[in-house]
Amino acid sequence: MRDSEEQFQELIANLSARLTKALSKSNKVPSIGLLLSLKGDVEPVLAVAENEELKEEVNLLQARLVSKAKESGSIAACLAYPDYEREEIVAYLENNENYCLKARIPIVTGPQLKLDILNIEVEDGTVFVFGAGDS
Repeated sequence: MRDSEEQFQELIANLSARLTKALSKSNKVPSIGLLLSLKGDVEPVLAVAENEELKEEVNLLQARLVSKAKESGSIAACLAYPDYEREEIVAYLENNENYCLKARIPIVTGPQLKLDILNIEVEDGTVFVFGAGDS
């Protein structure tokens, strides 16, 4: 089994590819969740919350991630959303051993929006999928 670092690298790579594609099509970044299976497959989970505030969209996305992770037996998850004020993507990463990270991925604004993967900042994260809602 892959360790936490490898799981999170896989999720960040997948997130980067998906968000780079979204940025190339428009100047908006969707909130997105990703689930990593034991086999290494990455499944996207989207929050379809048109006209919702970002906080409600993220809460909906988290609820969907928790539900899908339980159904699918996923081993790691990523919940990412844009922070336009700070010009970055905030990504919470967690695995089923409750190892958590928060990654901040800068967005370069000119001449075209793109992710600055080389300057990711990482800090301690919080449990948001595995163990969330457990009593």
